[in-house]
Parts: sequence; structure tokens; C-alpha cells
Amino acid sequence: MYPDLKAAEILAVTGEAAKARYGEAAREKLRTIGIASSKSLGDLLYRLIEKGILHQSGDDSIDDFRVEGAFDDFLKEN
Repeated sequence: MYPDLKAAEILAVTGEAAKARYGEAAREKLRTIGIASSKSLGDLLYRLIEKGILHQSGDDSIDDFRVEGAFDDFLKEN
């Protein structure tokens, strides 16, 4: 069983993985697969929930991914 992750954790891990794999091209690589914002990442994840591939925890909401500037924040250099 996998741990329940909150939107902020998913955004951070996605950003870290993209930066590790693609470096400075991370933002563009994510955009090529349809992830241009935290909202679009949330939309993708919630489509996977609807298909039964992922599961939603009790207080999770797609609105957790609708955070202004979050996409830029999770791709910032540390």
C-alpha cells in the first residue's frame, strides 16, 4: 500500500523528479505531456482516480491543485 500524499507533496515530488531527469528543460518537458500548471497536474491525477488507477483520500480535493503560482514554485531551483 502506498502512502497518502497531499497535493503539495505531489507537486514537490513531481518538480524534483522532473528537474533531476530533465534539468533546465523540465518545464518544457512537462508541458509536452500536458502538464503546464498545478491545475493540469491535478486534472491528470483526478482522471486516474476516476478510472480507478489511483485513489482519493477522505479530505483530498482537486481544488488542492488549483493554487496560483504553484507550478512555478515546484520547478524553482533549490
